[in-house]
Amino acid sequence: MKQTDKTCEVEKRPLKLVFGITYKCNIKCRHCCADNGDIQVPDPLHTDLLRWLNCLPRERVEMVCFGGGEPFLKYHDLIEYCKILKEKSISAATLTNGFWGKNKEHAVNMLQKIDGLKSIFISVDQFHQESISDEVIENSIDAVLKTGKYLLLKSTHISSEDKKNQQRKYAKYFPRVMTVSSRLMTAGAAGALSVEKFTLKNNPEQFGKDCTIGDLFVNHTGGVYLCCPTANQGKDSLNPFYLGNIDEDGWDTIFQNAGKNRILSSVLKRGPIFLVDLFKETPYYDELLNVEFYSECDMCYHLFKDEDKVSILNKYLKSNMNTKTETMGI
Repeated sequence: MKQTDKTCEVEKRPLKLVFGITYKCNIKCRHCCADNGDIQVPDPLHTDLLRWLNCLPRERVEMVCFGGGEPFLKYHDLIEYCKILKEKSISAATLTNGFWGKNKEHAVNMLQKIDGLKSIFISVDQFHQESISDEVIENSIDAVLKTGKYLLLKSTHISSEDKKNQQRKYAKYFPRVMTVSSRLMTAGAAGALSVEKFTLKNNPEQFGKDCTIGDLFVNHTGGVYLCCPTANQGKDSLNPFYLGNIDEDGWDTIFQNAGKNRILSSVLKRGPIFLVDLFKETPYYDELLNVEFYSECDMCYHLFKDEDKVSILNKYLKSNMNTKTETMGI
């Protein structure tokens, strides 16, 4: 009964969507999880994005966030996308590195032309600031505040001290501006960085309670996934985090699949630790307790490297409610 209640709650809950409108970026950060070396992911077609947005059912969507890459490289397209969302009364947001703040007056003019853009998330951390100066970031912050848009500063940290430094650096903007920091995902270019990792066996308190599962990610082909890190992980037909394709299945089916997805409902209820607990009755549980992670996302990357573990996730996804899942508190 618990699962049914939670499923109904997810089915009714307005969801957040994240569209990667470009994979191109004006800078090359050392920690970029989207940097896969020589592998070039194509951008979605502008005509596809217009079609996908135009057929969005507004009652099912709380917010659409446009990411990348750097979405302001598609500035004129961004204006069109936000206009569509405004007409549907859907909140629009974007995640950017703030490079457009070189001239404050110009930045204000740019933002004022994006009608319907309600929120701007600016990436601020030691990696982005190797390419974007503090002055440019401060200009971007001032421009966002002047236009009355909601502003959130987002950083990635590699240690507790790194996190504190970022919070201190932008404390002068509090309480008008909040700063949130997340652990580094050691994927893409970040895989080469040296970070202090932990294990669930020795440091269970380090495993966070929140993750991006539930912020549905749309890739360049219209495929929709439970979150960005789980997109493009092998064959979609075998990916337990895959919800469908917009053109092939339609938004209604995708949202129905999200409502029925037991992994989504369980993670929303218990946090990402649920994905580890799911393996308690398998030979892999001790392995997962002893594998070194830095972030919760690292754990999912580890699971997707093993077909047997993915198979276990799929069996859970397709199984009916039984005594075993009840004892796991699902």
